[in-house]
Amino acid sequence: MHEQIRNGRAHFPFRGYSHHQIIRSHSVSTRPFLNSDENTDLFEAYSISETDEACEKEFEIIIKAVQEYFRSLGIAFLTIDQSMWGNKPVAKKVTSLQAFASPVRGSVRIATVYKHSNTFARAFNVATARTNGKKEHVHQVGFGFWEGLIPPLLDQLRDKYGLCLPPSIAPIQISIIPNNQTFGADARELASKIGKHRVDIDQRYNKSIQRRLKDPMVAGVPVRVTFMGSGKIRFSRRDTLEQGTVEAGEFTEAIPHLLNSISANYEERARAHLDSNVQRAADISELGMILSTNKLVIFDHCVEDTCGKEMESRFRGEFLGHVREINANEGANCICCGNIAKRTGFFGKRAPTP
Repeated sequence: MHEQIRNGRAHFPFRGYSHHQIIRSHSVSTRPFLNSDENTDLFEAYSISETDEACEKEFEIIIKAVQEYFRSLGIAFLTIDQSMWGNKPVAKKVTSLQAFASPVRGSVRIATVYKHSNTFARAFNVATARTNGKKEHVHQVGFGFWEGLIPPLLDQLRDKYGLCLPPSIAPIQISIIPNNQTFGADARELASKIGKHRVDIDQRYNKSIQRRLKDPMVAGVPVRVTFMGSGKIRFSRRDTLEQGTVEAGEFTEAIPHLLNSISANYEERARAHLDSNVQRAADISELGMILSTNKLVIFDHCVEDTCGKEMESRFRGEFLGHVREINANEGANCICCGNIAKRTGFFGKRAPTP
């Protein structure tokens, strides 16, 4: 990486990727995927720019990319510009995606983007030569996510029957289940026409049809297909459990629309789950009341650190920062100090993360 950076602007923005492990050790109250005693996979990437202006643009580009990625997973989240006091001395800005997870009754940070600017470059003297002969330290953005995304993923993408996987991440998008070997040729022909989609033909004829229908439902396969004879098939949506009977040709033409509809439905369900666990507080006493119900709280805030610290001293939880997706109420005052509110604050219990 250092050799690439020394070659200067021709290689900027330089983007690198790291997959490594961290070791976490906790003596009490361990939670799987969050703070248990284990080695944990961590996925991080880095973007290095020549100027602070380019670094700022890259910071925003990466935030959008991470947002799009988690939307494709069907996870609903809030984008939080985090407060900068505490344990963040190496970054100029920190923005994270926070999702609600019922198992921890609070927020889980599923991804984080750091604008380090030239902090590390100055520490390790990583610089490029300018046209005037002087050297200038480069500017870095770092971002990543880890297995902590699993609790909100399992929390949002499930129902009483099992997993509910969006088509974008489902290992099998369409499960074709011939009632018996008589329909085996029909199943293979249908699979060949479906083309680019991920298809599985369940040929476990030694298992009951009830078992073969149940297994893909539990596994979250978006669409199941069985055969009715006379060229007709019956399909079942995993999201709504609705069934339909159509000609095989009609089904193959409808697949893109069907999968898009399922994806949109899961996204809407995940958003409703998040919205039901985030509540706006009109004043400081209401903030405490909402926290007692294990929900996350949004509120009008003046953006001053002193108010965030005051809230943390009075309530059990953390001032997590400011929400990008939700504006402060027009003309509202900060619920803590009474000054003019500039942004929407975010407060709640947060699961320990690395």
